[in-house]
Amino acid sequence: MKKPKPLALDLQEDLAGKKFAFFGAFARWPATFGVKGPREHVTRHGARVVPRVPGADYLVLGDKPGPGKKAARDAAARLQAKGKGPRVLDEREFLHLVRPRLEGRRFLFAGGFSRGLDVDGPAAMVEAAGAVVVGPEATEVDFLVVGPGRQKGKADLERRVQATCPEVRVLDEEQFVALLACVRRPQDAQFDVRALALHLRSLTDPKKVERGVQMLKQQSFHLYSEATPRSVGGIVKSQTLEDAFYACWIGDAGRFGCFDAGLQPCMGQGGGEICKHLVVLMLGLAAAGQLDPRHAFEWARIAADQWPLDKSPEGAELLLRYRAAQAGEVDWRPTETLPEDYYAL
Repeated sequence: MKKPKPLALDLQEDLAGKKFAFFGAFARWPATFGVKGPREHVTRHGARVVPRVPGADYLVLGDKPGPGKKAARDAAARLQAKGKGPRVLDEREFLHLVRPRLEGRRFLFAGGFSRGLDVDGPAAMVEAAGAVVVGPEATEVDFLVVGPGRQKGKADLERRVQATCPEVRVLDEEQFVALLACVRRPQDAQFDVRALALHLRSLTDPKKVERGVQMLKQQSFHLYSEATPRSVGGIVKSQTLEDAFYACWIGDAGRFGCFDAGLQPCMGQGGGEICKHLVVLMLGLAAAGQLDPRHAFEWARIAADQWPLDKSPEGAELLLRYRAAQAGEVDWRPTETLPEDYYAL
């Protein structure tokens, strides 16, 4: 018997008749879309793929290198200087443009999720996108999201849903996160701390984001911080050692670093990625309204292509100021985080 095709996903935007020029390979492509890549995706929805920048409505630049990418960017800039030319999109902007319409879609969750997505996190993210969470007794399901955790009856539930809802799309946790990341883009005014936590998972090791979120859920933190329109830095106490703390910092040029009290680089930056202490700082300040989540995302996006600093005057200054504050020599008041503020992450 031929397996039914998953339900067709309507897009939020109408692409019919639009012309797309693609240059540079994509670093990631959501399997949820059900096609091999961006070219197939737009043509399936009535758009055309063109080989040259002149005449295109959109120039899409993948995150990875590719033939003609720089020349295409330059050609678009020349056309725009004359008051015409395509709209230039990076990978994430393109994924948001071609995001599926989730309003009214029914989601069923099976299995436990990673610690960074526990409590009401997945359900809250779905409902924020206008979709509906249904229970295991539902007879109509559009998306079955299967978490990696154990749950009694999980396998039986998955078999029953696929038998009674042949067009259901089955997503694992990674595919679910990728789908939701397309819906909430950093340029939107609604891009909040929950969306920031979601997008950070694509910029560093997701387990580091999960650990950072779990730290915020387990205990309160007093974040001594300095935030400007171009950078943010602060002190984050160790979760395991009572008297240990870390000075972490990130700026708009993508420079970032995290150091212990002896100015030794944080071991969590292994692999050249943002560590959990910087995740705690960014999410903690964003939730408190002291850091624009859109700025934090953009800085982390640029930092994803760079290596952490092995020396940092910013880190040294933070440590000196923190020690002075602890000694009562300067007035530096911290931002307190509360675990309940992060249950929906």
